[in-house]
Amino acid sequence: MIGYNDGFRLTPHFVDIDFDNDDDLFIGEDNGGINFYQFPGDCCQGLRGNINISADNITDISDIVTLVDYMFNQSISILPCEQEADVTGNSYLDISDLVLMANYLFGSEALTVLCQ
Repeated sequence: MIGYNDGFRLTPHFVDIDFDNDDDLFIGEDNGGINFYQFPGDCCQGLRGNINISADNITDISDIVTLVDYMFNQSISILPCEQEADVTGNSYLDISDLVLMANYLFGSEALTVLCQ
C-alpha cells in the first residue's frame, strides 16, 4: 500500500462473511483500521437493528457499540448494512437512530421498522 511499509504487503480480501452467497470486501488501513464493504443485496432482514449483521439476527449491545463507533469514533468508515442502522426508518442516520437503539436496549421502546 502507498505510504505504509511494515515488511508485509497488504491486499484487499474478498470473503463471504455473512454466508449470503456473495463476496464481501475487507480492506485494511495503515492506521490499523479495517473497512468492511458488504455486497448491497438483502443485508437487512426482518426488523431493523442488527447493525453488526450478526448471524443470529439478534439486536444487542454490540449493535449499539457498532453504531456509536460509526457515528462518533469513526473507527469504522462504513456500516456492514446501513439499512439495519436506520431503525427510525427515515432513510438517513442521525442521533434519533442511536436514541431509539438505546431506548430499545435499556428502556421500553420497541423496534418496529421492517426491512424493505
